Amino acid sequence: MLLPKNVRCIPRWVEKIPLLNMIGGSAVYPYIFLKHEYYDDLASKNPKPKTIAVLTHEQAHIQRAKAKGALRWML
Repeated sequence: MLLPKNVRCIPRWVEKIPLLNMIGGSAVYPYIFLKHEYYDDLASKNPKPKTIAVLTHEQAHIQRAKAKGALRWML
């Protein structure tokens, strides 16, 4: 699957912090950060439906932030 340019991997050090390692993805306008396992799965030829759903979910957050304005969204 061809990934959008705004999709990135969560830094490895974040995955080592308790509780933060449970996050599958996060949207910080204009970027989407995904766990390495999700990113690798989406980059594969046949991604799993769960990882596609995570990407779609985070894209919805990006669209809402864009519509409302990035600064107002963060407040």
